[in-house]
Amino acid sequence: MKLFVLTIALLCTPFVGYSQVVKVVEVKKAGTFAELLTDEEKGNTEELTIKGKLNSSDIIVLRRMAGATDHEEFQWVGKLRKLDISNVSFVNDDTPFFSYKPNENYKVTIYRDKVRVINNKTGETTIRDRDQFLKEKEDYRNRNIESMLKNTSATRKYSRLEKGNSKEVFILSELTDEQWNMMQRYGWDKREDSNIERQEDGSFMISCHTGKKVISSCMFYRCTTLETVILNDNTEEIGYRAFYDCKALKEITIPKSVEKLAGSAFGNAPSLEKVFISNNPSYKPLKLDDTTLKERFFKKSSHLEIVRY
Repeated sequence: MKLFVLTIALLCTPFVGYSQVVKVVEVKKAGTFAELLTDEEKGNTEELTIKGKLNSSDIIVLRRMAGATDHEEFQWVGKLRKLDISNVSFVNDDTPFFSYKPNENYKVTIYRDKVRVINNKTGETTIRDRDQFLKEKEDYRNRNIESMLKNTSATRKYSRLEKGNSKEVFILSELTDEQWNMMQRYGWDKREDSNIERQEDGSFMISCHTGKKVISSCMFYRCTTLETVILNDNTEEIGYRAFYDCKALKEITIPKSVEKLAGSAFGNAPSLEKVFISNNPSYKPLKLDDTTLKERFFKKSSHLEIVRY
């Protein structure tokens, strides 16, 4: 009789080891995501849906939940497999969630049709049409822009964009002091999703941060447990190494709204099985045939199927 009662008790007791933690979280104020979960939930949540606003401090926690180990102050490593950020708005936040030293061949591309303008009183950075900005700042243009555009060197190359606007490529490790000062003067060291910082020894550091409508550079870099990510339909850019080394990643949809996709965004993702791409994407290279797409954007994903929607 005792054995029978014990058997019944075991059958009625839930087996915690196989329970799956699924969470839906609404972040009303950017920077408060960590406060909405217990440490146990951060370490054990497997499926997560986030609504609301996120900044860089939120991404630090989210990365850790997805298996990233770059912040040693955290004592837990997460199990997050499925992430839905289709209702998330990222805010502009210069505080870095991840920093790294670029390799010797790291290039910075400056597109001449746009410039960054910094308000000296408020510190606010805005993106302006280059021609309009130069027209409004005639003296500024005559003293600086015209002479700078004519100056070339071995580390600076010019080419033409499809729209006819020029761009300039800087090899970061070969920058002279004059070139670095110029980049700072025009605000080109502060980018949409990352900042370039020069160290005391002359080396450079790239600091990644959140920006509006951007999956920032390295946002999910080495998030080893992620299998599926659902992005917001208003995403305009997927940055440098955004999903690089996500070795468990199996499926992702690239929104139709994407206007820029870094070639390294999905590098070293061998488990990637399906990528959903619009039949009429905003970003023209995504219209290329499947073989060319795989070679250009998904080199290490040998079992990948590209699905058009």
